[in-house]
Amino acid sequence: MTPEDSQTAQWLEYVAEVQRRPDTPFSDQWARFQEIFADRAATSPPPPAWLPTSERIAESNLKALMTSLNIASYDELHRWSTAHRADFWHRVIDDLGVIFSRPPNTILDLSNGPAQPRWLPEARLNITDSCFQPTDCTLAVVSGREGRDELITHTYGELEDLTNRVANGLAFHGLAPGDTVALYMPMNLECVAAYLGIIRAGCAAVSIADSFAPPEVRRRLEISRAAAIITVESFSRGGRSISLYQKVCEADAPRTIVIPDRTGTTPDLRGSDLLWSDFLSDSTDFDSVSAEPTETTNILFSSGTTGD
Repeated sequence: MTPEDSQTAQWLEYVAEVQRRPDTPFSDQWARFQEIFADRAATSPPPPAWLPTSERIAESNLKALMTSLNIASYDELHRWSTAHRADFWHRVIDDLGVIFSRPPNTILDLSNGPAQPRWLPEARLNITDSCFQPTDCTLAVVSGREGRDELITHTYGELEDLTNRVANGLAFHGLAPGDTVALYMPMNLECVAAYLGIIRAGCAAVSIADSFAPPEVRRRLEISRAAAIITVESFSRGGRSISLYQKVCEADAPRTIVIPDRTGTTPDLRGSDLLWSDFLSDSTDFDSVSAEPTETTNILFSSGTTGD
């Protein structure tokens, strides 16, 4: 047994102990991890924090794919996937259950050469249709709030109703397919529904981290040509209140949809801005806007973005 294998074996023994004692503090786990791997050679690969059991491997999607192809190793599967790209992605699309309003003529068209591939030619879809396949009563979102112990749950049916109210609200207030709508808010239920509603309406979501200052928000809105932005009045993080709507105003943002804070007070809005409750439609029915698979659905800015 190599030194690396010995270290891994010790760590897995400790992991088994922690699984029997799930209340073990993380600080203890981290200290033990550092102790076991203290002498690991710099040339060795990173130590594993977790390894799947043989039972879990046997039940995995990857193992099922390998078995169906009569492939024995991951390296062999990787070689197959690169040599048979269309076959690989056909299987992936089927396994994911992607719903098309019009199926593609083929998976991959290389008639213009490998440098200009056409994926899923002639297909039409709205990817949100693939997100709501579970039954309405299936649990979809579990969320919590800072300073509170209780968890809040929402079903797929509730999430889709809110998503459709967002999509209808966008259409009613003049946002058309192809428009870009920014999201500048913490990760909560409204953010999930707004994101899905934007895409369901045929618009593109512009993701802006809630940590960005007004100048950074302004530049991203300009680059993406955002027609509107959805934000919260304020939210709590680390025991302090963070006012996002104020930053949006300082960024000279376009028309803004504002979700009030939890105090129940109504914020003072700019003339063209809307409260979330006034923006949302009462209608929970919406026909998804289908488009080509290459249509933009999300504009992302990495944390290291420094130029346009």
